[in-house]
Amino acid sequence: MVQCKKCKLFVSVSKDDTVKCKGGCEVIFHRKCSNKQFLQNQYCDDCQKTKTLSPVEDSRITINPSEASGEKVLVEVNKKLEVLYKLEKKIEDMTNTVEFYAEMYQTLLQYKEDSQKKIKALEEKNIYLNKCNKALEERVQELEMREKEKNIEIHGLEMRSDESTVAVVQELAKKLDLNPNDIEDARRVGQDKLDVTKPKTILVTLRSKTARNKWMAAKKGNMITNNKVYGNGNDKRVFINEDLPKYKRQLLWTCVIPSAEATREAIVDGRSETSCLDHVWVREGRGESDSSSFVLESRISDHHAVGLALDLRASNKDKNIKTCGSVRNVISDKSVKQKLDEYDWSQLLITYLELGKRNQKTCVKD
Repeated sequence: MVQCKKCKLFVSVSKDDTVKCKGGCEVIFHRKCSNKQFLQNQYCDDCQKTKTLSPVEDSRITINPSEASGEKVLVEVNKKLEVLYKLEKKIEDMTNTVEFYAEMYQTLLQYKEDSQKKIKALEEKNIYLNKCNKALEERVQELEMREKEKNIEIHGLEMRSDESTVAVVQELAKKLDLNPNDIEDARRVGQDKLDVTKPKTILVTLRSKTARNKWMAAKKGNMITNNKVYGNGNDKRVFINEDLPKYKRQLLWTCVIPSAEATREAIVDGRSETSCLDHVWVREGRGESDSSSFVLESRISDHHAVGLALDLRASNKDKNIKTCGSVRNVISDKSVKQKLDEYDWSQLLITYLELGKRNQKTCVKD
C-alpha cells in the first residue's frame, strides 16, 4: 500500500481511481485529488519543473575508447552503481515504513470494530439489566404491600410499664365499635425516645384486609385521645395509620399536602419555607361537584412520581361520580389541567387506589 501524495491517505494501486505519475518520481494520486493538467499529461508538478529547468541526466554510460582507460571506466561505473544502491536502499526503507503503518492502520480498524461490538453488547446488557431491576423493584414493592396489607400503626398511645399491648388495642377496638377478635397481634416497635411524651408506635396485625379497612374507616369519624382509652384525663391525640413500606413512606413524607397556613399561591411562587415543598408542585381546585384535588410531583432518588389525589363528594342532586368521563374533568382549576396536560399519559403507568366509598386516589408513576 502507498500513500496519495496530496491527501496522504493509503491507496491501492490496483484500483481504477488512482493515477500514477509517468515522471521519475512515480508518485500515486487519487483521481479526485489530481488536477486537469495532470490527468492530461500524467506528469506531476515536480516532474514538470524538472523537465523545464534542467534536462534529465542521461543515465547511460558513454565510453570513448580513444580517451578512456579501463580504470576510468570502472570508476564511472562504480559511481553509477553507488547511486543506484542508495536509491534502492531508500526505496526499501520507505516500503518497510509504509507496510508498517498499513499494518498498524488495519490493526486500529479491527480494534475499532471489536470495540464497537463490545460497546453495543454492553449497552444491550445494560438496558436488559435496567428492565430486570425495574421489574424486581416493582415485585418487591408489591410483596411489601402484600405483607403489610393487614397491618395498622397506632401513634401517640401512652405506654405503661405493665401494659398488655394486645389488651390495650382490644380496648381501643371496643371504643371504636370494632370487633376485638380481629386483632391477631399487637406490639411496640421502634427505638425508645428521649421524650417520654412520644411513646413507641404500636404495630397491630389484623386477621384480614377487611378488618384493616374497618379500622381505617372508623378513625375518620372519631377523634381518639388517650383519655378515651385510659380515662386518665390525657387529651393528647392518638393517630391510626396504614403500615406503609419504606419507599411509600418516603414518598408520603415528600408529597405533603400543605396546611391552611401555607396558601397555594405562596407554594407556587416558591415563597414557602417548608423544606419538603421544594420538591412538590401542588394546586388545589374546587368545582361544582364539591371536589378538592391536589397534584403532587416528587423526585425521590431516580424515581419520578406524579400523584393526583381527588376527594370526590357527589351532592344530593343529580350529580354522580360515575358521570365523569375523565378523572381530569373533575378538576376545575385551570392551572391543574395545564400541569396534567404536560404529561404524555400514554407513556405513564397509571394505577387506581380505592381509599373508601367516597374517596379515590389516582397515582401516576413515570
